[in-house]
Amino acid sequence: MNRNDGAVGLSNVLTTLEEAARTLNVHSVDLRKVFGPENWSGARKFKGLFTEDAGRRLVDADCIARFMASAFEMDVVVSMLDVLLEVAKGLQMQFRISQEIIVAKLSKGIKSLPTELLSRIFQFAVWDQDENGGVQAIRLSHVSRRFRTIALETRGLWTTLHSSDAPHQLKAFLSRSGLNEEFHAFIHFDHRAIVLGISQFVLACHPVISRWRTLTLTQEDRDQYGESAHLYYGGVEKNLEEFLTILSKNNLRLLSLEELDIRGHRGDRYGHGGNSGYDWGSNLRTCRCSYFLPTPSANFFSVSTFFTTQDVWDADTSLVPLLEFLLAMPNLTTLGMELYDAYAPVHDLPFTNCERSSITSLHLQLRKFQLDEFEVGDSGIISFLEALRIPSLEELFISIGFRDLSDSEPDFIDCTETLADLSRALLPSHLQNYNLMTSMFFKIWVDGGTPPREPQVRDPLDSRKLVVPLDRIPHVPSVTLSSFIPIVFAQDSHSDNIGRKIDSSEQHRLRELKLVKCENLTSEDFKQTVDSLQSLDVWKDVVRVVVEDCSRLSQDEVVDVIGRERI
Repeated sequence: MNRNDGAVGLSNVLTTLEEAARTLNVHSVDLRKVFGPENWSGARKFKGLFTEDAGRRLVDADCIARFMASAFEMDVVVSMLDVLLEVAKGLQMQFRISQEIIVAKLSKGIKSLPTELLSRIFQFAVWDQDENGGVQAIRLSHVSRRFRTIALETRGLWTTLHSSDAPHQLKAFLSRSGLNEEFHAFIHFDHRAIVLGISQFVLACHPVISRWRTLTLTQEDRDQYGESAHLYYGGVEKNLEEFLTILSKNNLRLLSLEELDIRGHRGDRYGHGGNSGYDWGSNLRTCRCSYFLPTPSANFFSVSTFFTTQDVWDADTSLVPLLEFLLAMPNLTTLGMELYDAYAPVHDLPFTNCERSSITSLHLQLRKFQLDEFEVGDSGIISFLEALRIPSLEELFISIGFRDLSDSEPDFIDCTETLADLSRALLPSHLQNYNLMTSMFFKIWVDGGTPPREPQVRDPLDSRKLVVPLDRIPHVPSVTLSSFIPIVFAQDSHSDNIGRKIDSSEQHRLRELKLVKCENLTSEDFKQTVDSLQSLDVWKDVVRVVVEDCSRLSQDEVVDVIGRERI
């Protein structure tokens, strides 16, 4: 190893130390226990030799060599720690001096702020930190005497309860929060939860559990455990099952719970967790589930907003249970679904029709969609949408993030045809009967990562098009489209039907067209969009056109195509 390699290795020590300092609730960890002699590998090997008769115990040359190497390593560790401590104390002093100057400067303005306003600012600062809200509250209380006084008097700052909190911290938070505040609880699944469980946390919260307003279940990222990751399958499911068992045994109910958020892991494995027979709550309004679905039960009867993120490659273990879970929410008004690998085929999988007449808003986002592997006849997501009946729908949002779209000229026609099949299939035939719809948003983009990456400028020879089947949305007065390829409307979505007029009996209601973030849209493309509406005899009824963030299309060019009266 050369000198540079050694420097890199030592710099990793500093990086690891800084990451450790950012660990959640590090202030409540017993550092003497974590860094005790029993946790030093070099010390464990020779624990029995730390006596006066060590010379007699070291009987062979190999043992002596290893002992001396460990002793040398300890000298190096102490040397590094001495330097680290010296540098860290110097930096700490610099931070403190600057901190005092900044606090003094801020205090001049803060002193003029009324206590009520500061209290409100503190509250927003804590809410913004989600599961770290408790840490933020402690930090605020340590800034100055005035801050501490205000923080302790603001009971809402101390309502974030985390399963990794030390018992003394939980006790302090419960005391500071008072008798009327509602709480935000977080239960995290990690190695500690496997060893100790979560009963200590839940029972410590016993006096206030009926005042929990939100509950969030999270789990450790399995990837960091390498070969032992199999021990962590079913993280949030195991915590949920244990939690509901504790509630049932102690006859506890979540009477104030309005929001349940379950954040599973895409690479984990789950069944259907939870005690479906125990009535643990009746006031739930919002439910969010990522890569996991709890067992359907009467506890979800009152849910009005449901958002889910799922990998639906295996429709039998994802889409079918999702449809069943929707049946448990008869009062649902807003449904949001972010689905990965929705292009996956299914064979002979029956979907029972599920009518949810209460739903008025549907958000569907397909992530990492692979168009060249999609076939309408074998599509799980299409069968799912055909089975999901929402006759009271008012707002429809569809967003498709493509993993890759062919930019090869011979594939342009195939791409357009398949994309047309997809757009039509995502607007199922029963949508034609939904006469309460007020708006539709339809977006396609290249899903290159998170956040979504916008595509490069389109090749001039690129003939791909997004074909919108207007006959599937006859009752929609406002349509918003976002696309990186040109857009045309059709009687149905096949390119050979572009230009076939809408039947007069259909009485199409399109009045407003919005094109948003169509960054490759040119004047010629825009004219083609308008021409397609004219050929369908629909353009005459459009009274308003909005063009926003279309970088290749100027306002003057828009006016040249449609005039000023519709802008």
